[in-house]
Amino acid sequence: MNRSGTHDPGTPGEVFSENRHFIAVLVLIIAGVWLTSLYRFLLFHVIAEICSILIAGVIFLIAWNARRYLQNNYLLLLGIAYLFIGGIDFIHTLAYAGMNIFIGYGANLPTQLWIIARYMEAVTLLVAPLMFGRTLRPYRVFGLYATATAVLVTAAFVPGLFPACYVEGSGLTPFKIMSEYVICILLVGGIVLLWRNRDHFEEDTFRLVVASIVCTICAELVFTFYTSVYGFPNLVGHLFKLASFALIYQALIVSAFRRPFDTVFRELRQSEEEVRKERDHLQQYLDIAAVIFIVIDRNGNVQLINRKGVEILGYPPEEIIGKNWYATFLPSPVRDEVSRRLGHLMAEDIRPGDEIAENLVLTKEGEYRRILWHNTVIRDAGGMITGTLSSGEDVTDIREAERDLHLKNAAIEATQSGIALLSMDGTVRYANAALTKMIGYQDEIALVGRSITDLGENRDQIEAAFNELIRTGSWFGEQHGKKADGEPIYLLISATVISDNRGEPVHIVVSFMDITEMHRYRVALGEVNRKLNVLSSLTRHDILNQLQVLLSYTELLEEITPDDTPGHAYIGELFEATRRIYSQITFTRDYQDLGVEAPRWQVVHDVCEEGADGIDRDAIRVSCNTGLLDIYADTMFVKVFYNLFDNAVRHGDTVTEIDVTFTEEPDGSGILSVADNGVGVPENQKERIFERGVGSNTGLGLFIIGEVLGITGCSITETGKEGEGACFSIHIPAGTWRYGQP
Repeated sequence: MNRSGTHDPGTPGEVFSENRHFIAVLVLIIAGVWLTSLYRFLLFHVIAEICSILIAGVIFLIAWNARRYLQNNYLLLLGIAYLFIGGIDFIHTLAYAGMNIFIGYGANLPTQLWIIARYMEAVTLLVAPLMFGRTLRPYRVFGLYATATAVLVTAAFVPGLFPACYVEGSGLTPFKIMSEYVICILLVGGIVLLWRNRDHFEEDTFRLVVASIVCTICAELVFTFYTSVYGFPNLVGHLFKLASFALIYQALIVSAFRRPFDTVFRELRQSEEEVRKERDHLQQYLDIAAVIFIVIDRNGNVQLINRKGVEILGYPPEEIIGKNWYATFLPSPVRDEVSRRLGHLMAEDIRPGDEIAENLVLTKEGEYRRILWHNTVIRDAGGMITGTLSSGEDVTDIREAERDLHLKNAAIEATQSGIALLSMDGTVRYANAALTKMIGYQDEIALVGRSITDLGENRDQIEAAFNELIRTGSWFGEQHGKKADGEPIYLLISATVISDNRGEPVHIVVSFMDITEMHRYRVALGEVNRKLNVLSSLTRHDILNQLQVLLSYTELLEEITPDDTPGHAYIGELFEATRRIYSQITFTRDYQDLGVEAPRWQVVHDVCEEGADGIDRDAIRVSCNTGLLDIYADTMFVKVFYNLFDNAVRHGDTVTEIDVTFTEEPDGSGILSVADNGVGVPENQKERIFERGVGSNTGLGLFIIGEVLGITGCSITETGKEGEGACFSIHIPAGTWRYGQP
């Protein structure tokens, strides 16, 4: 891999072998040219210069004829320049001392021509690296070099126009020597600029060009020392020059023939590399996108697909590219429709639904996914349609959510219960048909925009319920409202606050049930119960009075009857039976009120404290650790605590502590526990103690507890351990307990 990121045509071993053979041949040529100097220096000079001139000519021919597609301006400028450098060297060769072609000029003329050629070569090698990325006009450059060559050569031939470079008898002039140093500096600058632009060359070609320039520098330095045009420094300098041109030949000519793609067409290859990079960048952008991108040709075959498409279809890319889209990835019921739709696009016969459409695709696992497509056509450089580009969004989950929402909406509209959606300030945003009809309106949007407080008869009561709903997140209970025509209506209401995914409350969902008829029955039943209670109270009062008389006479009869009389024992049994009847009649005073009034939310701590009023708090510590717990229970809920505490005092024997605690269960229900530190309940009595008539007193206390709790779905069991104390666990269903306000 070279600097530009492209592959070399040969291996490193092949490149080294190629250059090794060239160096070997170059050494032989230099040695052969040097041997000619042993015969005559002039012969050596002619051969060395002719070799350089031929190389320069070949460089020009290759560069000039390839100028139409040669994008490397360094090569093109070098090729044009070396034609004129070689031309000046040719005149220099003809003017060299001993050739006797230009009579009367002596050794100064060839030396001047040499300096002119080297200046032109040095300036060219300095400027050439600056041509990368710039526009080069070959004919204009050719004309510029031709003009400069004509002017400079003419100046050399006209005495006095060009500075003297060589004086017979004294050797090189200061101008000649200084020029050699200036040329060396220019060449060093050429190396520096070439280094900065080395990415435009193969590594071995770059090294050869640098070596060529170094040889030129060495030649110029050697030429500062000779005093005779036939001297040894002159010979060494020409050998360095020959090596320089040979290295240029190897770098720019042989490389151009043997590796044309990497030299002459290097810029083209780099352009292709840029195209590939842009394509890769585009693929990265497509892969980042959260939608499918797919290209389908005119035959229906997949030409490109991005990562999202691969993820949805479930196939690796190689199993998608080249496959027929319709036959492989579409369910059979939609193949013809999709094919016809894309066919209309490519025929430019666009119909509604062709550009934006929705259809199913078939994944590798056999799953159907619904995709929303945006389709467009792809055209080539000539404007011909070659295929389609489609971007698709997976809307399967969205459509399923829409379907579920539609079903829920249909269910809400079909239900007989009234449903309303409120904003957090109590404004109605939605009301279903059942609620609209329930309130007495015909227009379904009649309630929208109104405050929920407008539906109630007692505004203060509704506002209190609404404030409790906002505080606790839910509310359940009854409200007395009014219809559109003013007719009263009784509603059973259940409200819940709905929060967003951040936990912020956004809406309130309220369900309404018309219990007006139930309320009427309840009022009528309450009136009947009131009358029955009055009758029961009067009857119970009269019976208790008669029982009191019976107890008194029985007690008196027992006192006046001797103990040894056979009837004395029967009198005692009569007294005990009368006492039990008296207790049972007294119990009915509490039981007759059970379930008469509607259940309500009650603060457990307050009810617990009320139930413990009859306990000696100095002897028995009662602790209610339930905080702000509310329970929805019958109005006789206080009897539960009263009877449990009374049961602990009567039967616990050693009770000094009673603790009331609450625990939330995983299913949303709760356990309210009443535990003491007394003797506990025997294992064989745990289930029977809640039965009517079981117990050492009336046997009704624990029985009535079960009845009170059962009204709201609660239940009670004894879970203590005999010898460690009794523990009564009350199971409270979910929705009938909450934590309220202090």
